[in-house]
Amino acid sequence: MSNIRNVTRTFGAISSWVENEETFTVQRNSAGLPTSIQSQHGKWIEEVCTFSYDQANKLIGMSGNIESELFYSLVEEAGGTSSASNSKTILVTASRNLLPSDDGNILKCTTSVTLTAVADTLPTHFGCAIIPNGTASIASSGGTNLNGATATLSRAAASNQLIMIVYNGSANDYLVTGS
Repeated sequence: MSNIRNVTRTFGAISSWVENEETFTVQRNSAGLPTSIQSQHGKWIEEVCTFSYDQANKLIGMSGNIESELFYSLVEEAGGTSSASNSKTILVTASRNLLPSDDGNILKCTTSVTLTAVADTLPTHFGCAIIPNGTASIASSGGTNLNGATATLSRAAASNQLIMIVYNGSANDYLVTGS
């Protein structure tokens, strides 16, 4: 269980907090949207997540990993969507399609898998977290866009402890974190 404390706000928006002895700092653009979140333990930087926007300040991408209960709130503030309440962990033992029942849950992979986002099958505002084991690949099918393209995105567990796939505001358009 997390221990969140010392939450500070600037103009009503979260600017920093301490959670489980890590200090998290949020940088924002001139529109007040989060551009990066950095966690630091002592003098060492632990994790960094960056948000990218188009000229109209529409969220177009995220990269990096942050493990924090406040992360979901910042994703929604940035313009993505995510469901964290009442989530459950679902074991994924083989490659499969993402399902409407995955929405708001954590998919824990027991091996390297490919999870496919099939167009017109996921609910509006779909979002889930993925814990990879080996490599987790997120594939698009039927015109689904992942980070703006119809492609397969692979994320290695060694550099991505947690992957998020979140709705990006229009049908069949999703953001996938990590690199």
